[in-house]
Amino acid sequence: MPPPREPDVEVQPEKLQAAAGDLAGHSIELARVRDEFNHVVGMLAEKLPQPAGQALDDEVRLWWLVLEAMAQTTAAVADATQQGAVLYEHVDRNVILPPPYPPQPRYDPRYIA
Repeated sequence: MPPPREPDVEVQPEKLQAAAGDLAGHSIELARVRDEFNHVVGMLAEKLPQPAGQALDDEVRLWWLVLEAMAQTTAAVADATQQGAVLYEHVDRNVILPPPYPPQPRYDPRYIA
């Protein structure tokens, strides 16, 4: 018995383009949150007495790194999604579809009895 057939997936380059734009927007927003968090909590860490201020400063640095990694990863996924959209669009424009049915052989009427 053959394995079950996977369902067909329809890819629309326009939807990939829109998704890439959304992801790029999210990466920009993550970078903004990272900077705002660093600014607000960093000021608080400076005002706290030691060792609490140093502990909070260390925490801020850790969160900055995490948010930075998330922003960079999201931007990379946005770029990859955009490249996928370009590839699918290129294939859609340049694909040569097979004929809907096999071509019929041409018979020479002189040889048909």
